Amino acid sequence: MPPGKGNLAATQAILSFFLDGPDTHGNVRDRLRREYADARWSRSITDSAIPSLAAQGYIVLITAGKKRGDDLYEITELGVEEFKRWIRESSRAPAPLREPLLLWIERSTPDELPALLAILSESERAARREVKRAKERFDEERDSGAFGPPDSSDWNGRVGYAIYADRVIYWRQQVARFGTMRKLLKGDRNLHQRLLPDDQPGSSYA
Repeated sequence: MPPGKGNLAATQAILSFFLDGPDTHGNVRDRLRREYADARWSRSITDSAIPSLAAQGYIVLITAGKKRGDDLYEITELGVEEFKRWIRESSRAPAPLREPLLLWIERSTPDELPALLAILSESERAARREVKRAKERFDEERDSGAFGPPDSSDWNGRVGYAIYADRVIYWRQQVARFGTMRKLLKGDRNLHQRLLPDDQPGSSYA
């Protein structure tokens, strides 16, 4: 599951853009595609999200453009408070554990093993492709100088580096996760083995 869509609503991502200052509908649409390339949101999500945010009073139209993409909006005090509230609540919420794949595995029967292994193998391959894409985006940002000086003195550069690096790390973890799950279902592990401590590097299994 992509990190963006799994844990971050598109409307909240869009609202966060206006924290940087007034912006146009079209630019927000472009930023969403660029900065959340891993997400699988609809290409038209801004067309519904921006009017919804405006209707709730979180953003306000400053200048109407000749076309919708040129409409200029800014965030309201209510919008700032709403985003802060969402951040506080989201930070305390536990991560979702019931993914559809895990639910299928939990309720599976032995004769479904080939199908499960096939799905896990494809998921692992897909995650490897995402690692490659995330790494390419990281390298593009680094090569463009977007991260600022190498001494981390630029805060925006430091934040950007952390975000782009996190996407690479996330997908690498998914590769390892799908591979481990596949091995476990194949019966390649001693079920009396202990889990390694959280701070011990390497496999999650002793």
